[in-house]
Amino acid sequence: MAGVDGKSLVFLTLDRIVDRRIILEGQSLAARGCHVTVLADLGSVTKDDSTYPGVTLLNVLAGTGPVEPGGEPGSGSGSSSAPGFSAFLTMKDLAKKSLARWPATRIAVRKTFFYLYHMLQPPGRARLSPLEEQYARRALETEADIYVACDLPMLPPAYRAASKHGSLLIYDAHEFYTEQISLVPPERRSMVEVEKRLIGKAHLVVTINESIAGLFAERYGVKKPEVIYNCTSPPESFSRDANFNVIREKLSIPENIKVVLFQGGYLQGRNLEALVSSAGLFTDGVALVLLGYGEYRAHLEELARRRGRGRVHFLDAVSQEELLAHSASADLGIIPYQPIDLNTRYCTPNKFFEFIQAGLPILAETKLEELRRYIESEGIGYLQNLSSPEAIAEAINRIAADEANLAAVRAQVRAVAPRITWENEGRKFADLVEGVLSSRRSTERRDES
Repeated sequence: MAGVDGKSLVFLTLDRIVDRRIILEGQSLAARGCHVTVLADLGSVTKDDSTYPGVTLLNVLAGTGPVEPGGEPGSGSGSSSAPGFSAFLTMKDLAKKSLARWPATRIAVRKTFFYLYHMLQPPGRARLSPLEEQYARRALETEADIYVACDLPMLPPAYRAASKHGSLLIYDAHEFYTEQISLVPPERRSMVEVEKRLIGKAHLVVTINESIAGLFAERYGVKKPEVIYNCTSPPESFSRDANFNVIREKLSIPENIKVVLFQGGYLQGRNLEALVSSAGLFTDGVALVLLGYGEYRAHLEELARRRGRGRVHFLDAVSQEELLAHSASADLGIIPYQPIDLNTRYCTPNKFFEFIQAGLPILAETKLEELRRYIESEGIGYLQNLSSPEAIAEAINRIAADEANLAAVRAQVRAVAPRITWENEGRKFADLVEGVLSSRRSTERRDES
């Protein structure tokens, strides 16, 4: 089999904080000798490359080059050639910041922008957005043997670069992207057409779980994508057998209080308002901790002041190196998402696998089908209706009251955790990439003969 040793690979992602999955995939390939680069919308974020050994981060924003260790983006010689790029970013940021609390208004702005942008395209012009054009330009400048499109918006620019350089194209679908409630109908139809046109051109398609893989195959009539789960592995500083108390120490929470933990981004559509409001209905001896990031935090903090009865606490996001120690400090991890769209119904978010590695019992909405399958088959948590503050509080109060059962479930999570690690998924991903390289080499040899 032709390996990845000496080959170059470029990930394209919209992430400003690069997804753990991308970094782990890159490091799995780098361990086999592949030169890995990530093109990301880093904004003004400074990243030391030593944070991610084996993976180089490049800022796709105008006028930036490599993000030097300890330095600021902007030292490179690149310049923007994407028309309207600055205006696009300004509108995107304004919509995100100013309209965060008003979903209907935000959707109206998205719809208006979508129509205006496409109406103003010159006849015959490829309808990439300004941001996609910028990614395509940077990808074309960063020649590689393999381009990986991380989610649907990156598929057109990755395809353009792969076609230009005669490279392999991999589509890594982190979401069932077209089935998100935030997309307005014309936007969704347009993206479905893009995915339909390009998914069959990828040499390898991977996604996050079996349900979404099956839906892709059914919708587009393609070979069922390979599944790479969003697993993680504990850092060397973490031991599953140790007792951690980081959260209680930081927040001065007494030992006799059960801690329910939500971790991750504070975003609309995640049922966080109901979660925060539920704390006011907790029995004595239970507290809610939210560990994460996002501008929506201010709204949640105000809600907690009005309805949380002093039982809601917030912590800033921490590094992956520190995360599991914080997670393991809690008594119950909660994923309160509701099946508001197909993407959420079939989600398997990072926090689910982080809870597993932390040995933390999980409470999730019973209608989230992939989480239900995992929790039931492995016996690692609880499934309940979490659609309202009352339902969430009822479930948490009942679980917290049965300490013996909670301890038994925690022991089960710790028992299965060694099987559900990135080592297994990373090995599979690297093998798949080497497989498509081998297939191409075999095809080239046949053509030559």
